[in-house]
This record gives sequence, structure tokens and C-alpha cells, in this order.
Amino acid sequence: MSFVFTMSCERTSFMESTGLPSNITVRNLSYPSIVNARAYSAITTSIPTMDSDGVPCGFTIVSVRSEADGELPPEYLDAVGVSSAFMDTIRVAVEITEIGEKEKVDKDGNPVLDDDGNPVIVTLYDTTFHDTPLMNPNEAGKITIADGNMFGEGDYHFTLAVTPITDSDENTQVFRDAFHLNVMPLLPIGITYEPVQQNLVIGTDDKTVTPTLRFPKDVPSYDVRFELTSDTDKVIINGETGEISLNPEFTITKNVAFTPSIKVISNVTEEEVDFEGKEDMLTIVISSERLILNAGPLLPPALIYMPYAQNLVAGGGMKTTDADVSSGNPSVTFSLETEGDKLVIDEQTGEISINPAYTLDVDQLDLYPVVKVTSLVSYEERLFENKIRVVLSKTAVTLPKTVFNFFYPSMVNKDGFTINAPVRGGVGDGLFWKTKKKPTHDFADAERPAGVAKGHSTVMHNLVYEPTRSPLQDSWMVMDAQNLTQYDSPGYDTKAIFWYKNDLVLYLPDGSAPADIEIYITSDYTGDVTTTEWTQVNDKIKFTIEGTGTEYTGTPYPGNNLGEDPEGKKDPSIGAYEKWLRCELDLADYTAETKFTLAFRYKSYYEEEFVEGVEWGMCSGRFVFTDVNYRAEEK
Repeated sequence: MSFVFTMSCERTSFMESTGLPSNITVRNLSYPSIVNARAYSAITTSIPTMDSDGVPCGFTIVSVRSEADGELPPEYLDAVGVSSAFMDTIRVAVEITEIGEKEKVDKDGNPVLDDDGNPVIVTLYDTTFHDTPLMNPNEAGKITIADGNMFGEGDYHFTLAVTPITDSDENTQVFRDAFHLNVMPLLPIGITYEPVQQNLVIGTDDKTVTPTLRFPKDVPSYDVRFELTSDTDKVIINGETGEISLNPEFTITKNVAFTPSIKVISNVTEEEVDFEGKEDMLTIVISSERLILNAGPLLPPALIYMPYAQNLVAGGGMKTTDADVSSGNPSVTFSLETEGDKLVIDEQTGEISINPAYTLDVDQLDLYPVVKVTSLVSYEERLFENKIRVVLSKTAVTLPKTVFNFFYPSMVNKDGFTINAPVRGGVGDGLFWKTKKKPTHDFADAERPAGVAKGHSTVMHNLVYEPTRSPLQDSWMVMDAQNLTQYDSPGYDTKAIFWYKNDLVLYLPDGSAPADIEIYITSDYTGDVTTTEWTQVNDKIKFTIEGTGTEYTGTPYPGNNLGEDPEGKKDPSIGAYEKWLRCELDLADYTAETKFTLAFRYKSYYEEEFVEGVEWGMCSGRFVFTDVNYRAEEK
């Protein structure tokens, strides 16, 4: 017969405690003032000091007033809280008496047997406890004001009521203006003019629109002034409104385009924020006649010939297709920077033909002319290299369709991407987005372009030694931004291709995945993943296992997909676990972007640390990446 000795609380008696202090008079409540807090932002005070004979107190905020407007409406306190002490108990066993035995049963009521088949016997006890009062200070008096509150710039005073927790509400003292809060205005983090291209015509009273300021959070009003820090010979700025107009002394002989830099100054604090001029903030074009603007950048970011390779037969009077500059303002002209002895270009359409003065003396000649594009608005120039392959021949030749692998970062050199880790979790360098020393799998060999060596893989293994455990993790592998406008044509099929594998996953106790790779895109990466606006695209990814067979849409659920499925996402029939997956993201919807960025995020879904208690290596999941490749293929 087996015995298990347990303490049962089914029969319990208690002893009362007495002697708590009462009739306490609270005196000298004092908070350190908070100055230079930012408007509408989260604020936390320190714990105040007071004389209460050592007894913690309960706190209530009675009211708040501003020096400008007096007592404020109650809704100002909706975002304000204050901590209070409270009474608790600590239970101590003072007497334990054995009262009998019973057989142990499981959760279904069945007897529990030992290894010899005998019932397990539980010993029952009657326990007498002493509940001792405990006064929990609980950071009493700490005031917290949530982000997005109503406190704009100004000075505020809080009145609080304080009651010792050993007394009733009748023994409450009120401390008027006990806490002083000084709030400064938010400073802008961005400035834009809409539309971003503004035309000022000589001899008129033209002026730009007023700018829009962007703040870290919504503000109902602001008090600032504006100054120009560049191009003051050309324009002047209205300090109150930010409108920009012509400097009366400025004259032109041809159109002038520029991006002025602007300083925004707080009239409350005299703090300054400088915004360097850039095209997506404001471009001003000064001209003698009215221009058509805002049809794209003044100089197009891309020059497209479709198809890329074109055949011109000597003596055939042939010419290439027009140049596509639809990514920018169409008011441009074209000229040849190279190969002018062999080719000529139509300055209006960009069509290229054989120079009548040139005689082809070989059967076939490949040329890659550099094309200069000049804006008729700003007279700026841009050179475009390797945007067309012109094949001169004596007889017609058939040219294959062109495939551009225009972005193929090197994993081994860590070239073409960066690692950004808001929460690294202590994972060592040997496991944290680490490049493996050996070359990767063979499945991508067929698609790898000539000149690109077989690469290595990058591994993210969320594991910390001794003991085996997975800490919280939020880390990103962010690809370098790419200009996709060069392939913004219905003649291209443009995709982002990558390979990855998932293994070493141990599910959480409820059967759900502890972590996954989340895939994001953006057109405006700030350099900080936490301040960038991202769009998750896992559901748009198409993948095949080892590059063949059935194509699935949406990245697979991590792990082997067996066991409990609380999220309803497991599908063990796919069989993607521990296999290399060839993934594609169709870029057709993003080819107008000049700064397209793709990112892979390792994100844990549990709180604190996930301790596995199994053999080394099993963790919240390991992910291995290879052969990231942006490819544009002519249709």
C-alpha cells in the first residue's frame, strides 16, 4: 500500500488578529513637480512623501486645474489614475492535526494505483491558520497619465484626497494643488506641402499652400512660426502661415527648381526643428510661364524600353519602341550620351534608330547606349545606363526574352540587408541571424543567375544555453530598399523569391506555435522597424515544397502541425516542416515604389521565457533563409 501525505484545507479554522493602528492624521503630502513633459504624452510621477505614522494610504484625485483656465472638466481625469495601498493578509499554519485517510483518485474519479497495483492512500489533516494582516504599500500615490490624454501645453495642479488604509473614509485629508505638472508642446516630426510641386511665376503674387505639420500624435492645435534656412535669395516665407512666395529681387533666365529647407520654431518654448529640403516635402519651380506640375517627379526615376533587347537591321529603316518615362513628369527630352556615332534618338519620343552616317561592317553588334533625359521644367538631367540593348545586324535576328535578377543579396557577406532587433532576448551571436559556413541546399541552383556564386544561409535560432529555453524575441532581417519603377510595365512579371526552412519547434502547452516568421513590406523604411508603417503579406506568399509540386498560398503554420490546434491553423497534410520552401511574392502591385523594402520578422508569441525541458536545440523555432532574389522577367 502506498501513502501520500497531503495537507487538506477542507476543514479549517481561523484566529482573528487585532491591534491595527487607527485615527492617523496624514500630514505634509509632497510630490516633486514634473516640468517639460510633452503634451498629450504618457506621464508617471514618483511616489510622494508624507507623514502618516508609517501607515500606507489610499489616494483619490479630487480635481485638476490649469493656471490658464481654472478647474477643468472631469473628462480630463479619464486618462489619469493613482495607486493606492490596500490591506492584505498572510496566512500562517499554527496547528496541524491528522483526521483520517482516503484513496486518491484522478480527475475522472478513478482510483490511482502505484507501480505494484495498490491504491495510493492520501492522509487528511485539519489545519488551523492564523491570518495576519499585511499592509501593502502598492506604490501608493504614484500618478499615471496615459498616452493620448487631454493635457496640452500649460501648468496643471492636482488636488488629492488621502485616507490611511486602517481608517474609514471619515478620516480623509484633502491636499489642494499637491502635484504640479508643467507640460510643453509637442514638436513636429514632419512637414509637407500638398501638392508637393508648387509653381511660382515671375511677375505674379503666387504663393505656395500652407504646410501641414505632422506630430508624434494627434494635436488639436499648435503655436509655431516658420523660417527658411536655404534659398532665401529666391523665395521668402510667411512666418505665421508657412506660405512661400517669390523674393521680389529674384530674376531668372530659365526655370529654376529647388527643395527649400525650413525651420519650425515653437512660440511657447522657442525650441527649433529643422527640416532639410527634399522632393517628397516640397519642390518649388520658378518660371516665366505657368507650368503643368505634379505629374510625377520632374525627372523620372525610371526609363523603360520594352522589350529590353531590340534588333535594328541595317538599311531597314527600323527604330526601337518609345521610351517609357511614365514614372515622372512627361515634359522631358532625350539625347544619347554614348554611341552617338552609331545611333540617333528622337528627342521627343526616345525612339532609337541607326545613324544614317554609320556603316555596319560586322554581322551583328550589341550596343548599350546611355540615354540622357532632360526635364523641360527644371532643366535637370539624368543619365540612364543599361536600359536598352540595341542589336545591330545585317539580317533580322530573334532575341530571347530578358530576365533581370536585379537584387540578389549575399548572405555570406551580409550584403543587401540589415538586422534590427527591438527585443533580442539574449541569444548569442552564434545563433542570432548567423551566416552558416557551408553552402546551402541545391534546390535553388537552377534559378541562380550566372555570376552569382552559390550562397550560404542565414539562421535565426531562438535558443539560450543552460538551461535550454527560448527568450522573448522580436528581431528583423530587413532587405535594402529597391527602386521597382524600372519594371513598372505590363511587359514584366516581377517577383520577390526566397527560400526558407523551419525546424526545431516545440509547441506551447496549449498546442499553439510559440513563434513564427512574419513577412512585411513598406515603401518608407525609416531605419527603425518600430517607427515604420508596415504591411504584413504572409497571406500573399505562394510557396512550393523544395520548388516543385503543389503551390500553396500563405506561409505554412510553424512546426509539424500535429497535436492540439487552438487556432485552427494546422494542416499536417502539407508536410512543409523541416523542408526547404521556395516562396514568391508577386510585386506587380508595388512596381510604382521607389523605396520598396521587404522584411522578415522573427516574433515570439508567449510571455516571459518559454522553457522547453527537452533535448538541446528544440525551441520556439529555428528559421533558415537563402537565395533572396528580386526578378523581373519579360512576358
